[in-house]
Amino acid sequence: MLWLVQAAVLAFGVPFIFSHLFKLPLDAYFVILGILSIAFFWYYASSTDFKWAESLKPGWALGIILGIFFGLAFISNSAASDSSKGLAQAMSFPVISRGVIYGLTSAILLTITPFVVVWRAFAGAAPGSFRKLAVTIVAVISIASISILYNLGLGGFDNNNLNNNVKMNMIASIPTLISGNPLAGPISNVFLQVSQNAMAQNEKVATAPRTIETAKSKTVTGCVN
Repeated sequence: MLWLVQAAVLAFGVPFIFSHLFKLPLDAYFVILGILSIAFFWYYASSTDFKWAESLKPGWALGIILGIFFGLAFISNSAASDSSKGLAQAMSFPVISRGVIYGLTSAILLTITPFVVVWRAFAGAAPGSFRKLAVTIVAVISIASISILYNLGLGGFDNNNLNNNVKMNMIASIPTLISGNPLAGPISNVFLQVSQNAMAQNEKVATAPRTIETAKSKTVTGCVN
C-alpha cells in the first residue's frame, strides 16, 4: 500500500510544482504529467511483477461498453449545457487530440494506478462477492483521495471547482469500478476531456468577436480625441 502513498505524493506534487508554481502552458504540463505518470506506473508494474494480460483481460467487453456509454453521456451533457451546433463546430482535430492526451494522461494517475494497486493488494486470487464489494469501496476511497490531492495541487481550493472536478473524475472511473477492467475508466475520461476541451474552445471562439469589437471601439475613440 506504500505505492498508494507514493501515487498520492505524485498526484499532488506534479500539478503543484509545474502548474500552480511554474504556471506552465497546459500542453507542456500534460506532457510532463504523462511522462511522470507512465514512468511511475511502469516502475510499479516492473517492481511488483504486474501481469499485463491477466489484469487487462477480465471484464474488457463490459468495460468498453460502459466506457463508451459514460463517455457519450459526457458529450450529451456538454451539448445540452452548450450550443449543440457550437460544440460540434468546436470538435476540431487539435481539440480531440488534446482531449485524448489529457484524458489518458490524467486517467493513468487518478484512476488506473489507485484501482490496480488496491485490487492487487486486497482482492486475492478468487475474491467472493463480499470481498469484491469491500475492495471496490476501498478503491473508490483511494481514487477520490488522489483526485482531491490532484486538484488541490492545481491550486483548486475553490470548493465548487474542487467538488465538480472530483465528482467528474469519480463518474469517469465508474466503468472501471463496475467492470474491474483498468482501461474502462480512461475511455470515458477521454470523452470527458474531449467534451470539456470542445466547450472551452467554443467559448473562446464565441467571445473573440466581442473582444475585437471592443478593441476597435477603443481605437476609434482614441482617434477622435
